[in-house]
Amino acid sequence: MLIYTIAYIVSFILSRISFNEVSGIVLIFAAIYIYRKRYKESSNILDLLGVYGLGFIAAQGIACFKLSYLQNKWLPLTWLCLYLAYACPYISYHILNKQFKYNKTIKSITELKSNISKKQLNIIYVAMILLSNISLAAFLTEAAVLSYIPFFVRGVPHAYSYFHIRGVHYFTVSCVLVPSIATIYILYADKLSKVKLISIIICILVSVLIPILCVSRFQLIFALICAILTMMAIKRNIPIKLIAYTFMLLVVMYVILTIARSHDVKYLNSIFEMRYNLPIFISQPYIYISNNYDNFNYLVSHINSHSFGLKSLYPFIALTGLKFLMPTLADFPIYVVKEELSTLTLVYDAYYDFGILGIIIFGVLLGCMIYLLERLMYTKDNPIIYLIYAQSTLYLLLSFFTTWFSNPTTWFYFAISVLIYIAVFLKSRLLKL
Repeated sequence: MLIYTIAYIVSFILSRISFNEVSGIVLIFAAIYIYRKRYKESSNILDLLGVYGLGFIAAQGIACFKLSYLQNKWLPLTWLCLYLAYACPYISYHILNKQFKYNKTIKSITELKSNISKKQLNIIYVAMILLSNISLAAFLTEAAVLSYIPFFVRGVPHAYSYFHIRGVHYFTVSCVLVPSIATIYILYADKLSKVKLISIIICILVSVLIPILCVSRFQLIFALICAILTMMAIKRNIPIKLIAYTFMLLVVMYVILTIARSHDVKYLNSIFEMRYNLPIFISQPYIYISNNYDNFNYLVSHINSHSFGLKSLYPFIALTGLKFLMPTLADFPIYVVKEELSTLTLVYDAYYDFGILGIIIFGVLLGCMIYLLERLMYTKDNPIIYLIYAQSTLYLLLSFFTTWFSNPTTWFYFAISVLIYIAVFLKSRLLKL
């Protein structure tokens, strides 16, 4: 933590004297250092604190480059908040880890398989089948009611945004969990019958096809990366080639879906306002990473009154339908540099709620969540914990992108995962009676 603090102060000073690139590089190296240190301590390639540091701090370093005219110098308060966004989870995690120690021995796949019954595995298999069918039914319902499928629409840049029926769409996109559930089942099962193998393949194809037809780049990437993270969490020895090939495939799919969204290069560059004439495959990811921090700075400099918890409670307000009964509960202005660039950092809503105190509270709770997830993964034999862990890993890795934990979809995915976890847990208890 000391090294990070020193690096952060150096980066801040460099940014104040307009050494932007050097300032950014310092933070990127700090992020790499944190991840390597955490990995050495835990022997876990998906160490949540390490992954969070790599995602959040390195992205902040990239944002420091100031390659867009939309970017300005951040306020000192912004720098302090972004520092606390990592420091508070780090401190709270280590306090809990010191006070409540547990065995962190990594179990082999053979040990993991020996601790789960065939009946528990059947629960996972049935969950995969059910979720695939529910998602497909929801998608077909939306397509029938709305009378179009986004992938086949041309000349309408935001056709994918309007492909949405209130409440139903949560079930449509829930298919993104299927590849991860299938991964768990395949890794834990001793043998796969032809029927089950065909069923698994069909379920995975459906779960990939739906995001493609919805032209949802994120949902597609989420489904595939989450499955890889699930595999990495269980096996711990995934070949680098597999990760590289998957990444290349994701890039190709991302480009295809970008074209399918009917957004041309000229349109995108006009929004990004880059200082240099960079290729779109560089400028677009850069803006998606960096602008979030400038949006946070804009929030810090322009907010007039805080929401006192209502922003973070939005998932509850949305999923219960309260936002339709009492629209004012969810009616808050969004402070962004440019309307078209509305992605935010993980801690945006925390600051919106309570200012710097909100950052501290959120950080402490995040550290507690990280401790709990790691403890469950090491000490419990329920394989669905890897599904929950993989989701959390992805959210922390992409912590620069949006306010994951005040997003209703995030908690919908967690709710489904927890329900499957409980079902597997109850089956194990019944078997012991």
